[in-house]
Amino acid sequence: MFRSRKIKFYSLTLLSSILLIGCGPKSFDPDFDPKTVEIIDDNYRNYYEIFVASFADSDGDGMGDLNGVTSKLDYIQDLGFTGIWLMPINESSSYHKYNVDDYYKIDEDYGTMEDFENLIEEAHKRDIKVIIDLVLNHSGNRNEWFGKSYRAYSKKIKNQPLTEEEEKFATLYSFSETQLNGYQQVPGFSFYYEANFSNDMPEFNWDSEFFTETWHDIVDFYNELGVDGYRLDAVKYYYLNDDTKNVEALKAFNDYVKTSNPDAYIVGENWSEPSSIERYYDSECDSFFAFFASSANGDGGFIKDSLYYQGYPAKYLSGLKELERVSIKGIAAPFLDNHDMGRIRLSSQPNWNKFMYGLLSMLPGTTFTYYGDEINMSGGQKPDQNYRIHMDWGDPTIETEDPKGTTINEYDYPNVKDQYLDANSKLNYVKKANYLRNTIKEIARGSLTNEKIDEINKYLVLEKTYNNEKIYILLNFNENSEVEIDLSSISYQEVIGELNMNYFDKATINNKVATLKPYGILILK
Repeated sequence: MFRSRKIKFYSLTLLSSILLIGCGPKSFDPDFDPKTVEIIDDNYRNYYEIFVASFADSDGDGMGDLNGVTSKLDYIQDLGFTGIWLMPINESSSYHKYNVDDYYKIDEDYGTMEDFENLIEEAHKRDIKVIIDLVLNHSGNRNEWFGKSYRAYSKKIKNQPLTEEEEKFATLYSFSETQLNGYQQVPGFSFYYEANFSNDMPEFNWDSEFFTETWHDIVDFYNELGVDGYRLDAVKYYYLNDDTKNVEALKAFNDYVKTSNPDAYIVGENWSEPSSIERYYDSECDSFFAFFASSANGDGGFIKDSLYYQGYPAKYLSGLKELERVSIKGIAAPFLDNHDMGRIRLSSQPNWNKFMYGLLSMLPGTTFTYYGDEINMSGGQKPDQNYRIHMDWGDPTIETEDPKGTTINEYDYPNVKDQYLDANSKLNYVKKANYLRNTIKEIARGSLTNEKIDEINKYLVLEKTYNNEKIYILLNFNENSEVEIDLSSISYQEVIGELNMNYFDKATINNKVATLKPYGILILK
């Protein structure tokens, strides 16, 4: 039986005037303002991944920088993102900066440590958390530590006397007197160093007590600066092909970080099967990226498969259940794409692109969105530089140059400025989806307690429960047709959220039957 029903749909009156970029225009929907939402202070957030070099240029040199990111915090907040993940910002000889030459310096292309501290301060004023990419599996080969280390190791294997400092540095990286798989010869010496990614990325020795002291110091430094956590790069390479030791290392990292900052958020990159990701949660780190949900490149993950192949709602439902199972000891971390893979968008199907984000937004945990995905930026073919092209603001004064080596930089969807003015744009869809995640706490935090699936009519009804509160998420997987869903078995009071391909469309409910628009999402409570 139904309880009394109070049907609430958002009033969608187009504002007569729009304030352009800067802080961002006012919403097309006067019933919600993302900047007035009271964000729950926990680690269930909507993170926005930023490649600083390609995001926003504050000084006109063609290079994105930290001040450029700071200048766009209002934009990030307005879109409903409550956290940012900065790809590596430390001094480095590469454009991507994953080979760190100095962990205690900001790369001069990006600015100064003072700029970084200001970014953190301004982000916190907007309830936006800041996590940094911490690369602890390897450093850059130009890092002075590497030179000290191989010179000390050379003396050690020759049985030459070592100073106390040299004794420590001789253990800092992984060396071998024989050439093992993944090892490169140290130039000018007769021994080898582990380098699983490239010869300019020597691997640290996680068994070294001195390395433990080293990463402790790095964490202390950034915790003191006020960062809110860490994205840990390539965690399965700490001990290559040894999950047990990797989990132990991550447990030690998590324990140390949270001794000084119990609220820190830690998410690890483990590009592996779900069974491996599940095991890594034994480390007690908060999250590990759910690559099986990721939907870029080739076969992709369960989100894309639920649309692209013949699985439809069944594929999405099974993926959701697997996501909950794998991350039961922590916080799920689903995403659509990132800096290492082709962007998830189709040039000719804007509705498909929107619904992909809608499906992501209804998943539990903390979601991650790659910069530019909110406007359907391109980048689907290697080299990796094509995945990291400049943000298309529609404002040449802040736009950056593309990374050197970019071969394709087509922009077949409108820029930020133009999409803000279009109620039916992907940007405004993303903005509303994030708003729903920020205001309906059960979406990110709730557990699946019941479901109804109709594979013939291609719809799905999810019941999610959090703190004894239930919501119902109705999803229409039909791209071109409406679907009718019987609500006679659902007890609810009101409609609390809705996402449609046309911003001003809405579902209807008559005689205990909900009629959803194509690719429509309706949330009841």
